Amino acid sequence: MGFRYFLGIDVAKAKLDCMLLDSVQERRRSKVVANTPEGFQVLVKWLAKQGVGCAQVHAILEPTGVYHERALFALTQVGVAVSLVNPAQLRRFAQGLGIHTKTDACDSAVLARFGEMVKPAHWQPAPLKARELQALLARRDAVAQDLQRERNRAEQLVVTDTPERVRKSLAVESQDVLSRKGETRDGRLETDSVVLTVPVIEVSPQGQRRSALL
Repeated sequence: MGFRYFLGIDVAKAKLDCMLLDSVQERRRSKVVANTPEGFQVLVKWLAKQGVGCAQVHAILEPTGVYHERALFALTQVGVAVSLVNPAQLRRFAQGLGIHTKTDACDSAVLARFGEMVKPAHWQPAPLKARELQALLARRDAVAQDLQRERNRAEQLVVTDTPERVRKSLAVESQDVLSRKGETRDGRLETDSVVLTVPVIEVSPQGQRRSALL
């Protein structure tokens, strides 16, 4: 399916700088919305005011930590085709156009132009089970890191010449963390009375290929 409209979205923690490119009339219109569910609704309503339906738009985003994820899912849910662009590829593209200025507005314009000229593959969300598994693994890793840090701090109390008042303070803090984030007898991590286990999930061949990209 060919698209007439390309929406470049520069993602920040608090906001989305958007540039809508009409590839037929070569017109560009900009909009800044909050990076929140309410902001996504404002963006969809703004597109409608421009006479543009969600199914007519190809949105292009650059991954920004985790801040782009909610926008990705929100846009796909309303029927917008979405692509994620490799930052290095985008920089080379901008340099090829002779663009060296880097501002939010400029980045969103480059993203829109990249969508028009390159037509990158559309992003597809992973199956719900795979996303749940990914979240569990991330939480397990975070708890494991906290536990290891507290163990290291406890060991330092033994081998270093730490003042007694500091030793007592660290001991109390470490015990508090270890009591809230501990390990069960079978080696599973437990946090806030919730045992984090990794479920066994049947994954289709297509899901296996997608999980390799997560």
